[in-house]
Amino acid sequence: MNITNAANLKQAISLLQNKRQAQKKQIAADATVIYQSIQPINIIKNTINKLIATPAINNNALDMLMGVGAGMVSKKLILGKSASIIKKVLGGVIEFGVSNIIASNATPIKSFGIALFSKIVGKKNNKQSTY
Repeated sequence: MNITNAANLKQAISLLQNKRQAQKKQIAADATVIYQSIQPINIIKNTINKLIATPAINNNALDMLMGVGAGMVSKKLILGKSASIIKKVLGGVIEFGVSNIIASNATPIKSFGIALFSKIVGKKNNKQSTY
């Protein structure tokens, strides 16, 4: 833009001021996005969402949770509340063993659970439909 008179100069200054205001707004918006993205809770949320979106990790996490849950339940069922150090150590070994067995055989266990659930729900639905 060639500036040859005062009117052109005022117009150029006005355009530059408008451009500066727009850039300020964009920088403020970008800073807010960056600030939100580096907050620890948002980092954790984003990481969890990425893990959930990955099917292989999702299945492995489910298998691991099944194993840990089964290990904890088996420890409680077998030992209950025990004050003995030996029983606590034995409980930890049992919990670890059951967790590993369940986690390593998770696919057949899930299949069995789904089949069992289907049979139970199927029988329940059949009984309700006959009345």
